[in-house]
Amino acid sequence: MKRMKTVAFTLLLALGAFSAITYSSCTKDECKDVTCVNGTCIGGSCSCPTGYEGTQCQTESRAKFLHQYTVTASCQTSTYVANITASNSSDITQVVISNLANMNNAAGNTTTVTATINGNQITIPTQTVVGFTTATITASGSGTISNGVITMDYTIVSGSTTNNCTNTNWQ
Repeated sequence: MKRMKTVAFTLLLALGAFSAITYSSCTKDECKDVTCVNGTCIGGSCSCPTGYEGTQCQTESRAKFLHQYTVTASCQTSTYVANITASNSSDITQVVISNLANMNNAAGNTTTVTATINGNQITIPTQTVVGFTTATITASGSGTISNGVITMDYTIVSGSTTNNCTNTNWQ
């Protein structure tokens, strides 16, 4: 009888160990078939670092902003039309905007500002406009992109003159 109890106990232990191993080996790796180009798989989905988006983090967030635009701007001092270009910066989260506010320096060179991209938001932090040698000009502003159209408000300060502008159709 004692031998039978020992055999039954051993068999029960073996069955329990087999069940535990079988159960744990059936746990599915949710990230096994997920490829994240520029991110990390967490729970079966890609978690993208700043500057990337998409189901596989395959798209630079700034890509949707890179374009040449014809802009109509309404400012306090005037309304103007300008050709503005947004191009890559060395930082994945930024773009360089050429000809913002249709500004050229004294030598006739196109001026540039750097803007930061975060999803569908674009922000021009306060900065001295590159290209001006005879006057200190600062620019700042923010906007969004929707269906390829940027809407942006920005401010240009030259000396004691402040000019607030609204662009509603960067296209």
